Formats: sequence, C-alpha cells, structure tokens
Amino acid sequence: MSEKLPRLTPKQRVSVNALVKNECCNYDEGNCLLLDDGETHCCPQLISYSLLCQYFRRAVLPLKPKLEESIYYPNKTVIKCTECGKSFVKHSNSHKYCDNCAEVILRRQKLLYMERQKDKKLEK
Repeated sequence: MSEKLPRLTPKQRVSVNALVKNECCNYDEGNCLLLDDGETHCCPQLISYSLLCQYFRRAVLPLKPKLEESIYYPNKTVIKCTECGKSFVKHSNSHKYCDNCAEVILRRQKLLYMERQKDKKLEK
C-alpha cells in the first residue's frame, strides 16, 4: 500500500466504530461480510486505530463529512467554497474559492477590469 493510512484519535475511533456498527452494510454482529470465506472474521475497522477498510473509507465515512475532514485534515482549516459550496483545504486567510471556481472568478474579474479600462479610454 503506497497510501499512508491516517491514525485515529481515541475520540475519532469511537465515532468511526459507531459509524461502522450503524451504517456499514458489511458489518454483521462484529463480523465483516467482505472477508467471509466460510469462517467468521472480525471487522478489522473495529480493532484498529487507522482506516484499514477501503469500503469504509469510500462508502461509509463520507456520510459524516465533519468526521472525514477531521481525520484527513487534522491540523488544517477546511471551508466551503462561497461559489459552489464544495469543501476544500484553506491555504491562506484570503482563500474563498476552491481551485476550479477560483479560475472562473479570476477570469470574470479580469474581464470586468478590462471592460472598465476600455470605457475609461473611450471617455477621454
């Protein structure tokens, strides 16, 4: 595995375990149906302090966006884009838009600036 698995704090682990027990469709009385090969296997996500289960990371964890953000971006500020509402990691105090919207907004602002400059030249 080339991807580094995030470590969970005890508080996050409690929330993750509750999420597994309540929302994961592969959880069956402490066992994982994905690992079922005729014998019962304990759910690895319940006994770990990291996010081992790919199914959990992709399908279950996004149900709780705040928990997901606190796990993946523990020391960073995550805000919503004022244009589209998508969450992104804030890199500076003046960051308002996600990368996609920032390009569109910048293009729009440049166009307005050029139009104003053109109007000023015509007035002279």
